[in-house]
Amino acid sequence: MSAKGLQNYSLPLRKQIAKINTLRGTPETSFKFDASKYKEFEMFIYHQTPVVYKPAHGIRSFWKKSMPTLRYHNPQIQVTVNAVVVDDEKDLVKIPLKLKIHGHKPEDNAVIDCASKSPSQILAELVELTNARRMTQDEIPLISTKPPTARS
Repeated sequence: MSAKGLQNYSLPLRKQIAKINTLRGTPETSFKFDASKYKEFEMFIYHQTPVVYKPAHGIRSFWKKSMPTLRYHNPQIQVTVNAVVVDDEKDLVKIPLKLKIHGHKPEDNAVIDCASKSPSQILAELVELTNARRMTQDEIPLISTKPPTARS
């Protein structure tokens, strides 16, 4: 193997490293919740083709983009996703587009109405309601996409 081949990871490995680093997030997207207060986040998601329901877009996007990072940093908090299916388009307005926060005590329970909200608005409300702590860059270790150089 050439010296050049030892300097870089293979493309598939670099892609896997990038996915892991994306999952770990940044200080803007990574928060730590108090597991002694909160036990579960429950979401109601609607996505059914060919019917598109715009008010459901924010919670679905939040679930796909923000929730994996939050789950990674908070494995002790259960995340439940309820997929909602409708048979008639008239029933779309009855969909509970909500994020329920279940606490260990009833006073810690809360509900975020996510209809027509952006993913960033949902995240901001969740952080505010739970007093989540923003993680620092030092708490979010990233994997380098280049292997360490060999020392002689």
